[in-house]
Amino acid sequence: MKPALEFLGFASVAALAHLAVFAATQPDGMAAGGAGGAQDITQPGAPLAGADQAIAEMVARWDAPPALAPEPQPMPVAAPVPDALPDPVIAPSDATRLVQPMTPPALRDVLPEADPVPQLFAQPERRDTPRPRARPAAPTPRAAPPPQSGGRAASRAAGQGQTAQQGRGDAQTQSGTSASASQLAQWGGAIRAAIQRQQRSPALRARGVVQLRLQVAADGRLVSVSVAQSSGQAALDAAAISAVQRARLPRAPAGISGSHQFNLPLRFE
Repeated sequence: MKPALEFLGFASVAALAHLAVFAATQPDGMAAGGAGGAQDITQPGAPLAGADQAIAEMVARWDAPPALAPEPQPMPVAAPVPDALPDPVIAPSDATRLVQPMTPPALRDVLPEADPVPQLFAQPERRDTPRPRARPAAPTPRAAPPPQSGGRAASRAAGQGQTAQQGRGDAQTQSGTSASASQLAQWGGAIRAAIQRQQRSPALRARGVVQLRLQVAADGRLVSVSVAQSSGQAALDAAAISAVQRARLPRAPAGISGSHQFNLPLRFE
């Protein structure tokens, strides 16, 4: 819209300038129309002889098309700086999830339980064996008159006889103790066989070893029974006690009196 108005303004000014030039040159033209005025007639478009040079330049500028103002270049727009993005949170997957350390199993669960050595021994009844008295040192014989030599020799012979008799008594006591230990071992084996015949495994088919402590009288009567070492399962401990209570225990061999204690391991498989 603005270029069109400017063009109309310049066109109006140019028209007025032409009219002014035309008015200024009109008398000369009229005179030329008289005598010999043909030589003053100019061709259309030729410059007027009487025009002022400044006006001609002005007309030339007005005839020139108006220079269009260059279109304003758009201002460069700074590229927007992207906001800093937060670090992405990666949810742990099955592949990246750390493997939890496994607790090593207890050695008791890994290593097979060693079979305990069966022990069946009787604790012999303690007997107070009198210790032999220390023999006094024999006195050094003195020189005695001949009449008394016979009585002193008789006393010395009597002392030697007592010492020999005491030595034989000690030997008999030691042999008796050895024989009692052997008889107790035989009795303990018979007691164990009688209990194992009555041994019954519980319904849950558990496995283990129960260590029992028995007190048995010489006539085969059960005085007491208890669990010296548990198998870790109450059912096995109860089954071992029941086997002892059902068993008919043998009598002690001849020469053994009183009650004796036995340690008996029972294995359930």
